[in-house]
Amino acid sequence: MWGITQHQVTEREAVLAAGALSGLYLSFKLLSAVYKEMKITRALDAQGIYRPKSTLPILGNTLDVMYFQKDRLQDWMSDQSQITEGKPWVLSIIGRPQTLIITSPEACEDVFKAQFDNFGRGDELVDLQHDIFGEGVAGVDGEKWLKQRRTASHMFSMKMLRDVMDEVIIEKTLKLRDVLAGCAQDGRVVSMKSLLGKFSSDVFTKIGFGVDLHGLDGDLNSEMDHPFIEAVDGYAEVFGARLQSPMWFWKLKRFLNIGDERMLKRCIKVATDLLNEVMMKSMESKTTEDWKTKTDLLTLFVDHTGSTSSSDMRDAMMNFFLAGKETTSFSLTWIIVNLNRHPRVLAKLRAEIQEKLPGLMTGELQVPTMEDLQKVPYIEAVLKESLRLNMTGVHRTPFRSTTLREGTFVPFGTYVVMSVYAAARVKGVWGEDAAEYNPDRWIDPTTGKIKAINPFQFITFGGGPHQCIGMRFAMLEMQTVIAVLFSRFDIKTKENPFDITYDYSVTLPVKGSLDCTRIPGVAAMWTPSQHANYGKAAVAIAFVTAAYVGWNVASAVVARRAVNRVLADQELYEPPTSLPLLGSTLDVMVHHKHRIHDWFTEQSLAANGRPWVLRIIGRPPTLVLTSPQEIEDVFKTQMNIFEKGPDICEICHDFFGDGIVGVDGEKWLQQRRTASHLFSMQMLRDVMDEVVIEKTLKLRDILTECARLEKAVSMKSLLSKLSSDVFTKIGFGVDLNGLGGDEDVEMEHPFIKAIETFGSVFQSRLQSPMWLWRLKKRLNLGEERELRKASKIVYDLVMDIMQKSIADKATAKGSKQRKDLITLFLETSDNSADVLAVRDTVINFFLAGKDTTSFSMSWMLVNMNRYPHVLEKIRAEINTNLPQLLSGEIEAPSMTDLQKLPYLEAAMRENLRLYMATVHRAPNQSTTLSNGIHVPLGTHVIVPTYAMGRMPMVWGPDAAEYRPERWIDEETGRVFKISPFKFFSFLAGPHQCIGMRFAMLEMQTVMAVLLSRFDIQTVENPFDITYDFSVTLPVEGPLMANIHDRSVAAAASN
Repeated sequence: MWGITQHQVTEREAVLAAGALSGLYLSFKLLSAVYKEMKITRALDAQGIYRPKSTLPILGNTLDVMYFQKDRLQDWMSDQSQITEGKPWVLSIIGRPQTLIITSPEACEDVFKAQFDNFGRGDELVDLQHDIFGEGVAGVDGEKWLKQRRTASHMFSMKMLRDVMDEVIIEKTLKLRDVLAGCAQDGRVVSMKSLLGKFSSDVFTKIGFGVDLHGLDGDLNSEMDHPFIEAVDGYAEVFGARLQSPMWFWKLKRFLNIGDERMLKRCIKVATDLLNEVMMKSMESKTTEDWKTKTDLLTLFVDHTGSTSSSDMRDAMMNFFLAGKETTSFSLTWIIVNLNRHPRVLAKLRAEIQEKLPGLMTGELQVPTMEDLQKVPYIEAVLKESLRLNMTGVHRTPFRSTTLREGTFVPFGTYVVMSVYAAARVKGVWGEDAAEYNPDRWIDPTTGKIKAINPFQFITFGGGPHQCIGMRFAMLEMQTVIAVLFSRFDIKTKENPFDITYDYSVTLPVKGSLDCTRIPGVAAMWTPSQHANYGKAAVAIAFVTAAYVGWNVASAVVARRAVNRVLADQELYEPPTSLPLLGSTLDVMVHHKHRIHDWFTEQSLAANGRPWVLRIIGRPPTLVLTSPQEIEDVFKTQMNIFEKGPDICEICHDFFGDGIVGVDGEKWLQQRRTASHLFSMQMLRDVMDEVVIEKTLKLRDILTECARLEKAVSMKSLLSKLSSDVFTKIGFGVDLNGLGGDEDVEMEHPFIKAIETFGSVFQSRLQSPMWLWRLKKRLNLGEERELRKASKIVYDLVMDIMQKSIADKATAKGSKQRKDLITLFLETSDNSADVLAVRDTVINFFLAGKDTTSFSMSWMLVNMNRYPHVLEKIRAEINTNLPQLLSGEIEAPSMTDLQKLPYLEAAMRENLRLYMATVHRAPNQSTTLSNGIHVPLGTHVIVPTYAMGRMPMVWGPDAAEYRPERWIDEETGRVFKISPFKFFSFLAGPHQCIGMRFAMLEMQTVMAVLLSRFDIQTVENPFDITYDFSVTLPVEGPLMANIHDRSVAAAASN
């Protein structure tokens, strides 16, 4: 009628209806928000908490956040935190909960650790993140988070780190290096933001899905971004906008599909399509045969959860990708900015590389290893300082009203934000230079190492149970890139670096493309054309090696002439085979290498038990002691003079790090105090009841099955697995389960083989000139090469154990647990944040305990086969004093039961007396022993425990015989108390082994069960069995044995 069609009327009505609904929705949300916030506002204002001066009625700080300060929001929040001097303050945005901004480490620890169970992301934040993170770990709370966290913790094992370092990061870092070398050659300007984004994307898709995105490959213009990268950047931008907007506002835009929410929808489609394509490609590549060899996180996720749901996998992988890619690529761009702003820092970084990793500058080393990175702490300091200053914030919501420890009441319905950017600039937290870029703040001036800083002060990777599990990986990746790029290139920003700021995004990226030019830098790398000169290089290396050897020999002869004269003047015994200059080098390293302990015994007998001198070229002259009086002098009376010494500490370091076995002085004392808390009597009872008996019965069941099948088995391997299981369980609260599963019980675990390699290489170092093993280590030759492989296996497993232990504690939710060694160390150490310190403690505890017990029990079985009359006496004692063990009424003896078996203890002590190795010490000043022997500074002192156990002047004419009766008091029938300086197997004085009581209880328990239940007969003639070449004196070979079940049940069955 008026020229209006029916379609136009319908469209107009739809628009009017949409407008009306939007108006009603908006009005309702505004009224709801105002009403809800009034109560919370009153509770916060009643405490007098600071609000910014620009806060307006109703609108609060909405205009500041969304308009006036939008592009410098982090600095504006930092300005407010400076005004409050780090105390909490309130941020108010209409349509969003009142937000408490915290910046102090104490408040942060309260929220993220002490009251962890009460502070989660909350429904609104989960809703805000869901479009981006889905059901992944970054977007959920409670049980969902816990499940995802446990799954993710298995992904970031130390083995995974090493595999990724060896394969992916090195490959992609070298690719990035080559791209930059090409740009430098062409004189091109390049976007470092784009290149580093592509680098991180390539790394994270490769390790995440096993698929290469090839962002750095081909002829792609280096300034163009992959659609996936652009989509991910869009995620971050919209996420930041949502955080700064009223909830109803972004929800309305999402509902109407307008503005940045419309862009987000497109980004989600791009990212989801690519992820689905990548996951499908990855899953298709996983055949049944090669599935188990895959190390990517998608495989690990499916393997651990059993889920092949595309949404589950997509969410897990998107969380992994977003969390990792953004952190690393954006942090690396800020490193470039900061090194352009502060050239003195760059110069210092290069000086450290030149000194500690010169091969990286000359091109002999293309990429540093994980071990190499430990040598360059200033790189880590440069990175940590950049991370400290260039991170945004972390959001939490209380599930119920609560009060922080400093007295601030936080009502239910409030947001809490830890502003990391602002906290880094609070002088009360970081000092007067808090806002300055100063990597030196991270370096301990005394040790030159990285300071351990409270994770709630350096909150970049989160703290408490929510600490980022990928932190170690991210740090290693970034340190590797920094080392390679800045040792090779000068990377100059085209823009004045002080004009560069952050972009509007939750991840705080550098604004703009970060265009840079490259000037060929500090060193030319090793190129293929240089291989032609390899022959000349080989000749040069040979010449340098010869010069090195000659110099060390000459230096040793000259330096030790005075010490040798002092010892010679005392007319001490020397082996008759000792040669001029060489001393006993050939005896120790060649002629008697594999029977070294027996050779030591022969020389000690020839010296009538008096001190004698051992000389090995390239090592200090060594005084060999075998009398209890001399040992008491060294280990008790003059303990402050006799230490391990720098030489032994250096030998130990590759095995024990800075753990108790390899250090002296205050470090030793601190570790000793920590470990002493572990071995309380209550702990002994708990462990005996829970762990030792459980694992002993597991071993019994395995042997029962071997007896049934009439199958020979390696007792050395089984006892090693038993000890490994026991010590990981009590030390770290984690079950290694070496005796569990369907694994063939005869197979050696790679970890056990690696530990044995530790022992043999350690012994080899002790018997070699210092310069020789150092040279072999430098050239990666022989047993030093094997040690490097073994170290990787040991460190991988130990770090896995630690991560599992820490993850289990983080998710235990306050349950009361027996404190293990990791917990005690973290509670008592000032270096609680130092992963390597914890690792060293773990390895020391494990090696000291596991080897002592497993190898001693192996020798016990050998002696039971050599001396069957001793075995019969043990069984007779059990039959008389503990018949329930033979009859099967009890499965294993208690601590009280073991006190009824003194002959079993005597047999065990006699075994330990005869089969222990050597202890080393060095005086820190010249001194004289109580017997008049002068020990000049520069001498080593050793106690060959194996030889001492065979000295007639110490143990009587039958010293070399295995006779447990020497330990039994004929009148009381109980075990004699013998001076620990005579029975030196567990050392003595302040250095006596704190785990001695536990080790004895464990071994007695296992032997009581095994010897009462089984006949364990060695396949080999027991008198032909000897020790292996190792410092820990293990039985040589697998110790194969046939098992016969003596139990009542077995007899009845037969």
